[in-house]
Amino acid sequence: MDDSMKKGPITTKKYMIQSQCLHLLIDVWFVVGFLFLAIYFHWPIVWLYVIGGLALLDIAIRTVYPLIAYHFYTYRVSESMIEIRHNIWFKQYDAVKIERIQYLESVSNPLSKRHALKQLRVITAGHEIALPYLKVTEIERIEQHCMSHLVRGEDDV
Repeated sequence: MDDSMKKGPITTKKYMIQSQCLHLLIDVWFVVGFLFLAIYFHWPIVWLYVIGGLALLDIAIRTVYPLIAYHFYTYRVSESMIEIRHNIWFKQYDAVKIERIQYLESVSNPLSKRHALKQLRVITAGHEIALPYLKVTEIERIEQHCMSHLVRGEDDV
């Protein structure tokens, strides 16, 4: 496999942006509901400012987060390990030995299927890591690599 840390494909960034836009639409409905309640029940004006400020903060986070997350979420599949570096807010490094894997879970949703993306979750006895959304062919290649390594037997027992 490859020895350099890789990002997901560019379609992952598009998927993340569209996903955050959908979340933003849901948040807008809640904000509109709270504003309606605030006006209908004559809440103090301070609550209107609080709701408006939180709405602006939500818009800022939902527009910037996909760009930052795509740039700082990298992975590497080596001969014996799967590593993930997730440096969005805090530096986080996760590594799992392939021989420790109990099962692999391939996850998708309607929006990720539209972009031909899946997310691979690697589960061991006490740990779970999730690779970024990747192309279906890349997920299948990683699954095949892990399964071929697991078929060879247990190295440390």
